[in-house]
Amino acid sequence: MKHNLDTNIDYFERHINTIRRKYALVCIFLIVLATIPVALGRATSGWDNASTIQFTCTIILLLMFTRVYNKGYEKAAGMVIFFVDMILMSVVILDPLGSPLIVLFFITPLLVAYLFFQARVALLLSTLAYSILSFLYFLQYIDTNSSEFPFEMVLLVFSGISCVAGLHVVIGLRYDIEKRLMSVAHTDALTHLPNRMYFNDRLTQELSRTDREHMNLCLGLIDLDLFKRINDTYGHECGDKVLVQVANIINQSIREQDIACRVGGEEIAIIMPNVTAAEAINILERLRQEIQHTTIRWNKHTINLTISVGIAEYSPNQDKLQLYSEADSAMYKAKKNGRNQVACYEP
Repeated sequence: MKHNLDTNIDYFERHINTIRRKYALVCIFLIVLATIPVALGRATSGWDNASTIQFTCTIILLLMFTRVYNKGYEKAAGMVIFFVDMILMSVVILDPLGSPLIVLFFITPLLVAYLFFQARVALLLSTLAYSILSFLYFLQYIDTNSSEFPFEMVLLVFSGISCVAGLHVVIGLRYDIEKRLMSVAHTDALTHLPNRMYFNDRLTQELSRTDREHMNLCLGLIDLDLFKRINDTYGHECGDKVLVQVANIINQSIREQDIACRVGGEEIAIIMPNVTAAEAINILERLRQEIQHTTIRWNKHTINLTISVGIAEYSPNQDKLQLYSEADSAMYKAKKNGRNQVACYEP
């Protein structure tokens, strides 16, 4: 079971979505601001189907503006805004009373795509949108017999490439890269468990939630018995394989809400929300037995593993360093009493 890194990663997601929400509101406002004068101008010249479409789309955009303002970033809202903007742009481009300056607003559906969708989807939608709008613009405004025809076509094509590529790099790829870097910074490279940095952040978060919701919480600390002997006898490559195997067993054995993190060389901490000490002992005792009955093949050798486990139960408003120290004391108690056992901290 792979745990999501949902402390700093979730914060990053919320921060990005807040930025997207603000830019989406500005983008909708600009679309409406550009549409209303055109629609009013057509209405004064005589109401027609184009005027009806423009006013209908404007009302929909105003409703979407209200929804995004109240509800925040939503893909469904983004899809509605994208298609409404495409309809508006198409109508204005094909309007005999329109202006070639409408080309300046070709970037709006591209912005909507990158503000509401992930990079790959946004790239597809923005490329499709610019291609359709450019084709309509070509039909309405570009004269193939004009001496400026080659220049206008090159300008139209390269403007589209620049817009799409720029938005893809600045908004799409940068967001994905920053998210990936955040994940890498909080993941142990060997075991792919969350690392010590993530453990400290997540433990703080879980302790605050435990105090707020008046729940129980236990911290388990696991240490591989005689791990140095494995490294000295078979080499560090074998030791790495043992750590990876143990990490996989732990991930498959603990509950979905538990969080296992590699906090030291051969030490793995498990944050166990909403359990009592007795329940934590049962969970980690089953884990201990499973690891005890696991054998690892290394070249022609068979390696058997055991672990010593310490458990500490959280007390309301307890300092996290004290909780960790208690789990550490319980783990050393298990080692002192003969290893391969689970011990619980007793004040």
